[in-house]
Amino acid sequence: MDRTLRLTVDADCCVRDFLRRRFSYGMVRFLREKGALLLGGREIAVISRAKKGDELTLLFKETGTFPYPPADVGLLPVYSDEDVAVVQKPAGVACMPAFRFKDTLFNGLAFLYPGEVFRVVTRLDRFTSGLVLLAKNALSHSLLHAGMEGVAKEYTAVVENAPAAGTVIDLPIAAGEDGKRCVSPDGKPAETRIISVKRVGEHTFVTLRPITGRTHQIRVHLAAVGCPITGDPLYGSGGSGQLLCCSRLAFSHPITGEKLDFSIDGEAELLSRM
Repeated sequence: MDRTLRLTVDADCCVRDFLRRRFSYGMVRFLREKGALLLGGREIAVISRAKKGDELTLLFKETGTFPYPPADVGLLPVYSDEDVAVVQKPAGVACMPAFRFKDTLFNGLAFLYPGEVFRVVTRLDRFTSGLVLLAKNALSHSLLHAGMEGVAKEYTAVVENAPAAGTVIDLPIAAGEDGKRCVSPDGKPAETRIISVKRVGEHTFVTLRPITGRTHQIRVHLAAVGCPITGDPLYGSGGSGQLLCCSRLAFSHPITGEKLDFSIDGEAELLSRM
């Protein structure tokens, strides 16, 4: 849907420079090509000048479509408003459309929210279950991505050995072979913190908080310290899918600034998969 945002200019400047301090280059281009800028109720160009205290109105026109056939893939709605949504994804459902997967997150979203358009903000591996953050328009998507360091995530996992609570895994991750990732001194910085460790029968549950967001980060880090995730076909001893669940998402609403915090019982979710 279309979205309007009103901003107060903080200094005499070119409107384009003011926008680039707040949005990505791609978002400013999207606004210029598919949106509108108004100053004092009059439409202007991004190269126009504005004075301190002027009210700038940004109109983001949603031109995208959502061409995915609806399918009930087991998504559970957690939260939704006109800008963002949070859903709970089951294991086995791919987050992104792909020719080899018939029923994906996008098909499930078309089933849950017919007529709406979504962009994935926090994606999960196919066999990782749990909470996924979605944007409903180009504006909220841009703002959430610009502030990704403010999106806090926690995961629950079942692991083969027990790491110590409080452990910080600080190992760089690089691309490996066949789509895998590996720990390498030439990789990008990556940090994962072990929040808690709990023994339930024969199983060891850990709660983790990734500080960075590298591909397969938690799976690679746990395997690197000798505690691979149970069922992980890439980094563990093999299986039908890693027992890993995104059990908490906390972030500031991109438009209102409201603090939002959602959690599910990750332990119960993983136990249901055993």
